Amino acid sequence: MKTPFRLTETTPNANLSPRLAVALSMVGGDCATLADIGTDHAQLPVAAVKLNMVVRAIACDIAPGPLSHAVTTIYAAKMGDRITTRLGDGFDPLQENEFDVAVIAGIGGMNIVGILERGSAKAKTAKRLILQPQHDTMKLRRNLHRLGYYIADEKLAREGDRFYVLIMVTPSVNPSLWKEKEYSLGKHLDVCPEWKEYLTVERDRLESYIASGATGEKRDEYAQRLIWLKEEIGG
Repeated sequence: MKTPFRLTETTPNANLSPRLAVALSMVGGDCATLADIGTDHAQLPVAAVKLNMVVRAIACDIAPGPLSHAVTTIYAAKMGDRITTRLGDGFDPLQENEFDVAVIAGIGGMNIVGILERGSAKAKTAKRLILQPQHDTMKLRRNLHRLGYYIADEKLAREGDRFYVLIMVTPSVNPSLWKEKEYSLGKHLDVCPEWKEYLTVERDRLESYIASGATGEKRDEYAQRLIWLKEEIGG
């Protein structure tokens, strides 16, 4: 059964990039405290609080530089009483049961896996997690099931000529495994308005990679994904 928090449209007036606007709209209506891991300029938590989607937010980052930018953004928005900043890796600066929803966006899929592995006890106290990998999306999906998460929903966001996949997960004792094609292309994305366009862009990208000389296991992976993409485009 799918989550009741499926996105129908991006959150209005959030002053965010399409990618972050989709992430924000997936937070849902039952989140009192939002944790933004890898917050950078804290645009997401500021928007969430400003729109009264959450009561408070915690903006975390592993590096002092981005966190100082976050502080500037938060105080410029006069949100210092509702948004706190914390320095640390992944879930390290957070406590168990301290947040309802956590967002991890803008890093590689396997980096997300590492954060979830290291912070498993804390991560699994959340109602849900919203994840946006820059790459290795198939590996992320596969590892989410291994780590005990149910993939409740997925959405697409387009910025320029690039699509981003956003994945919503909830803790699960025994999540059902997917078929190989579903790990590659996703299981929920086919209801997105951008689905066919996304498939076409991905097809063209993979054809370019293969033509440029991809070899070995990588080429085999690309070739199989390309077959599945063409099946969906022609379907």
